[in-house]
Amino acid sequence: MKKPFPVKNVPVDPADVTSIKANISDSAALALPTNIAIPSDQKNSFPLSGLKKEGTVLTALQTAKAHPEIFPPTFSVSNFDVFYNNRIIYGDLRKSVGDFYKQIDDSYVAYGILESDATNNVYAYLKMAAATNPALEEELAEIEKFYSKGPRKPAVTFTVPAGGNIDVNHCSPGTSITNNGSTRLALNAGGDLSPAIKRVATIIIEPNNSVKIPTSYNSINIHNLSTTESGSFSVKIKQ
Repeated sequence: MKKPFPVKNVPVDPADVTSIKANISDSAALALPTNIAIPSDQKNSFPLSGLKKEGTVLTALQTAKAHPEIFPPTFSVSNFDVFYNNRIIYGDLRKSVGDFYKQIDDSYVAYGILESDATNNVYAYLKMAAATNPALEEELAEIEKFYSKGPRKPAVTFTVPAGGNIDVNHCSPGTSITNNGSTRLALNAGGDLSPAIKRVATIIIEPNNSVKIPTSYNSINIHNLSTTESGSFSVKIKQ
């Protein structure tokens, strides 16, 4: 799916990260003498006149500067001037920092989306590969823990007597069946299917090999081609 943002695959230079962090630390140190920390539970308890009533604040400051004689010693016009100018400066800094933070935050979210897509692709390809390669089952089970469908159901192991047959109902079409034994096995349609169409389209499963169950097979019949040794196979069934 096309993304609403440009996809970039250039690795971040660790030296750039170090430089950015150092510059942030240096900037924080420069602002420390004028920074005022407000407890988070009190930040919204005060009126932000400087932000909401710019004209009123500026008029009041100009009036105070024009008539300093009307104020008692407890009121400092010079302090008022510092408060106003510092608020203007911090407003500008906040915008600059906000723009930079947005770049960082947008990039964090975008790369998260891209890595999620990549993870889904790995999962899809791994699932297809595991259908014919039992060695990948462990990795597939591990990655499936993080998907909403939950952990992968384990395969059920069956033993087939020498020359015998086993019907397995409620199989998952398209998944794999693995020959765990030392004998050759024949995979046929079976189980709930009528006797008239059992044991058709035989698929041979060699020892230590896997094949996919045809999508038309909801149930299967496994025949042990050896008349002297018992066989073994594993397959997932719906529970």
